Amino acid sequence: MEFPMRTKQSGLAWLVLPAIVMMVAIPLPTHADGVPPAIISARVAGGPSISTVGTVSGSGCIPDGFCQTSSVGVAYANGEASVSGNASMSCSPECSFFFPGQPDSGGKGSVTFDFSVVGSKSETVPLIFTGKANVNTNSVGDAAVAEAFVNTPVGDFEACSSEDCLLFGGPPDHFSFSTIYNASPNHVYVASVSADGSGLYAPPDFLRFYADLKIQIDPFFVDASDFKIEFSPAPTGNVPEPGSLLMLGAGLLVLISWHFRYS
Repeated sequence: MEFPMRTKQSGLAWLVLPAIVMMVAIPLPTHADGVPPAIISARVAGGPSISTVGTVSGSGCIPDGFCQTSSVGVAYANGEASVSGNASMSCSPECSFFFPGQPDSGGKGSVTFDFSVVGSKSETVPLIFTGKANVNTNSVGDAAVAEAFVNTPVGDFEACSSEDCLLFGGPPDHFSFSTIYNASPNHVYVASVSADGSGLYAPPDFLRFYADLKIQIDPFFVDASDFKIEFSPAPTGNVPEPGSLLMLGAGLLVLISWHFRYS
C-alpha cells in the first residue's frame, strides 16, 4: 500500500523541484548600497520601445508616397551615458506636401542614473563632468525639431534645432563642457542624459540628435586612490521581479501543505 503514496510524492517532487531550482538559479536584481539601477528608455516612431541599453528602429509609409525611417540608440556603463538618433522622410514625386495623413518620424531616448562617492575619508572629492550634444534638422518651417539635455549637479545644459529656437533666441544647436564639482562622500546624486526629435511633412526632411555625459574622479586629486564612485547598474530587463519569486515560493508552500494534509 505504500507504493501509491510514493508515486504521489514522486509526482509532487517533479512539480516542485524545477520551481525551486528556478528560484535558486535566477539572480535577484542587485545594485550598490544606496544606488538604485539606472532608468533607461528608448522609443521610435513606427517601431518598438525598450527599457535597457540598445537600439530601436522604425519605419512607415502611407499610400500617397510619404515614408519615414527612424532610429534611436541608448548606451550606459559605469557613469558614461549617451543617446543618439536620426530620422528622415521621403516623398515620391506624385505626393503633395502637408498631407494630413502622413506619418511622423523621430523618437526619444533617455538615461537617468544615480551615483555616490565612497571612501575612507570624509573630505569632498572633485569630480570631472564632461558632456556634449549636437542636434540638427533640415525642414520647412517648424516641421522638424531636435533637442538634447544633460542634467547634472553642476548644472543643466540644453541644445535645440528648430525654426522656433532660431527665431526666438532658444538654446544653440550644440554644447560642450568639462567642469569640476566637489562631491560629498556617501551622498547620492542624480544625473541624466536625454535627446529627442520629431519631424512631419515637407520632405526631404532629416533630423539628428546626440548627447553624452561622463563622470570621473579628478586624477590630479591627491587622495583620488582613497575614493571610488558607485554608479547605478544598467537594468537587465530580463530578471524577474522579486515579488514574482516571492509569489512563486508562497504558492509552493501552499501546494506542499495541501499535499501532506490530504495524502
